[in-house]
Amino acid sequence: MGRSYTNKSGEKIKVSESHLDASLELVEELQKASPSRRVSWAAHRRMMIEEGFDDSENSEAYRQMIKAERKARGVLPQVEKYADMVAEGKLESIKNEIGMIQHNKLDARQEFLRLSRLKRELSKEIVLIESLESALSEKDFASVRFTPVVDRRLKVRKMYAGLSDFHYGAIVDVEGFTYNIDIAEELLMKYADELIDVATKENVEEIHVVNMGDAIESAYMRHGQGYSVDKTLSEQIADAAELIIAFLQKLSQYVKVTYTGFNGNHDRMSSKNDTIYSDGAVNVINRIIETFVKYSDTKIKFEATEPYHYVGSSYGRNFLFVHGDLTPIKKQSVLAEQSMLYGIDFDVLAAGHIHHFTMKEVGLNKFVTTFGSIKGSDEYSLKTINTSSSRSQGVILVDEEDFEIRKIKL
Repeated sequence: MGRSYTNKSGEKIKVSESHLDASLELVEELQKASPSRRVSWAAHRRMMIEEGFDDSENSEAYRQMIKAERKARGVLPQVEKYADMVAEGKLESIKNEIGMIQHNKLDARQEFLRLSRLKRELSKEIVLIESLESALSEKDFASVRFTPVVDRRLKVRKMYAGLSDFHYGAIVDVEGFTYNIDIAEELLMKYADELIDVATKENVEEIHVVNMGDAIESAYMRHGQGYSVDKTLSEQIADAAELIIAFLQKLSQYVKVTYTGFNGNHDRMSSKNDTIYSDGAVNVINRIIETFVKYSDTKIKFEATEPYHYVGSSYGRNFLFVHGDLTPIKKQSVLAEQSMLYGIDFDVLAAGHIHHFTMKEVGLNKFVTTFGSIKGSDEYSLKTINTSSSRSQGVILVDEEDFEIRKIKL
């Protein structure tokens, strides 16, 4: 039978029964999808075209025609016709449109969750910054006198000194192994003394200290970690930065000192899944040290690096430093693969993370080494992976002729 309406051009348009069936069904579905039960007639027009009817229109005359037809039919098309429309796929546009609406709702929900997460992170950052500001305001960074140990009449060397797995803030008291903030400070200053001794004996002009991650114990590594840490996250960062500055200052009395650093897995500022790339405690420590270098009369130099690695080059030798959690350091071909990745012929890949000093030759005068930890053994290593290790760090001595990797016992 059909109906007719006058379009915007003044033409009388007659529509078929199938047109009316499709149009009414689209009206019903669009009303269901709208919280206000209002129909978007622009969407209705687009969907009608998808159904194969190009004689609909977004106009008052067309709307009145459909309103009259809905009233005459009691709103819904006959069941038999509806079944036929579904069977023939004539309502595919409804599926597409409703799917798009649901997709947009999901996108909106995900965006809301993302913004909520950013809000939480921003609040946490503000609290952290305020805590750091308060903690640092009480620190005293005194200047030092420079008394060089290098003898330029002899062969001059440079040293790369790892500062790996400090884990400041950790509490260990298990099977005769102990570690706390006081022991951490004592061991760090002992490490400085050991480096000064090596620098004096080996005629080292400059020490490049590389903070290789896990500078703090953190508080977000695992559930219940708060029971095995001392101090809040912000206090751990501020105090660790203060100790590292004191460590660098002590070295700078005798040699030129450059500092750089990158993050380890314990340096996360939040849970693993919420961590933003490059965000970590060592980043904050670096900014503290950089600020100290900028506004004090220290001889220390600060060098920025990538968030998770550092490349050092001296006398034609290239050294790649990583933490070790993101690099397959046990793989025989890892040095060659990293050389290909960075486009640099590395002589040494140095890592931390496993808390053991190791050195393996993987090619002709090519080495993969790990530098141990200041923290030493803890409950995790002793009871979970059944291993223990001595406290140690590592250095690379390099000159124009060769290089040497050396373990430093603590």
